[in-house]
Amino acid sequence: MILIISSELDPSTSEIIKWIHYYKREYIRINETDTVTIEKIEFDKNGLPEIVFQINGGEYYSTSTIKSYWYRRGLINYDRENFSKNFLKDEVLQQRLNINLERDYQTMINFFLYVIESKNPIGSMNNAINNKFIHLDMAKSVGLKVPLSLVGSKKEFYVNLKNNISNKNIITKCASDGFHHNDFALYTYLLSEADELKLEERFPLSFFQEQIIKRWEIRIFFLKNEFYSMAILSQNDDKTKTDFRKYNYKKPNYSVPYNLPLDIRNKLKKFMKLAELNTGSIDMIYSLEGEYYFLEVNPVGQFGMVSYPCNYFIERTIAKKLISNES
Repeated sequence: MILIISSELDPSTSEIIKWIHYYKREYIRINETDTVTIEKIEFDKNGLPEIVFQINGGEYYSTSTIKSYWYRRGLINYDRENFSKNFLKDEVLQQRLNINLERDYQTMINFFLYVIESKNPIGSMNNAINNKFIHLDMAKSVGLKVPLSLVGSKKEFYVNLKNNISNKNIITKCASDGFHHNDFALYTYLLSEADELKLEERFPLSFFQEQIIKRWEIRIFFLKNEFYSMAILSQNDDKTKTDFRKYNYKKPNYSVPYNLPLDIRNKLKKFMKLAELNTGSIDMIYSLEGEYYFLEVNPVGQFGMVSYPCNYFIERTIAKKLISNES
């Protein structure tokens, strides 16, 4: 049995499930909107503990039947009704008790993850957060080039950064994942002279980076030491020059399969091992000077955008790996 944890509207998950159906294998899919109820945890002297659980009050499943696991994205929404009923007259005591019971149940969910993530996992809920600062530091420690970066709240810090940059160009971006809502989105933004003049002496803590003038951008999907790389020729379009995610649907960027040099692949393998990631979407830049720069890794990043243009059939590969891990 294959277990998949995802979000209900994730199209990549649905595509991989089509391949699992094609190969006539059984699977369980838990979406973030589903409710998981743990029925029993039994500790076996001779093997892994067995956890019996329900999804949305339906069929019972056992972790002993799960042989392969893929964490795609999302969280586990667990059943709170069975342990948060109010039965004490003292409201403060009841509230504190509910907090403790919630903590107890979260401990059980964490143990559930511990058990299933021992079953040939692809991805991990525990390492799903993209911390750009930690990853930049790790990338630098394994020998990858990274742009000069600053997190600061004073204009003088910004000026010092600019003085250390040869082309004097600075971009700003979200410290965490980007923000999107309907037609509004926060992208990587190149600061103009007019923007700099508007900077106050103090401002909210912000993330700045040296702008690397690129020949092309590289999106890499990493899957258990395998690389699926694509070059995005975004530099010649003013709309996508700074951030290719500002898609030009009328004239899309030209994207082609890309072969990373061996030394970059080896450094990325060291980085992913250090970050405890066996999968993720990596963004890099190839500069005008012929240097590779690491930007970030998203442990739950999209891979369809690499798979389809480059005919990599990543969805089929993931399905095959999940199936081969069953045995």
